[in-house]
Amino acid sequence: MPLRYFRNKETKEVKRTLKKSLGKDWEEVIKSPNGKFMVMANPATNTSKIKDLKPMLHARAKNHSRDVDLDDNIQLNKSIMGENENIHKNFFNETGKRKTKLDDL
Repeated sequence: MPLRYFRNKETKEVKRTLKKSLGKDWEEVIKSPNGKFMVMANPATNTSKIKDLKPMLHARAKNHSRDVDLDDNIQLNKSIMGENENIHKNFFNETGKRKTKLDDL
């Protein structure tokens, strides 16, 4: 059963209910179905954002930093510390290749 929004014609009060009708004094307010996936980001400017976006953005940032910044980190650490077993342990897998997402799992 979908959640329905009703507005009183006289008082403009809004009620949320699962009922199909509340009577003659109430009119149904139509809401878009994708509204449940959106959250109000800033009520002053009436902007919204997708709900639960933070974990997805963190995963995307981690993937990008591993794929793009890994070469820079390897070169920087080699220039500072020289050939070190910590570099191989942190940046390379068992076969001696750069770490990938599957190696992190």
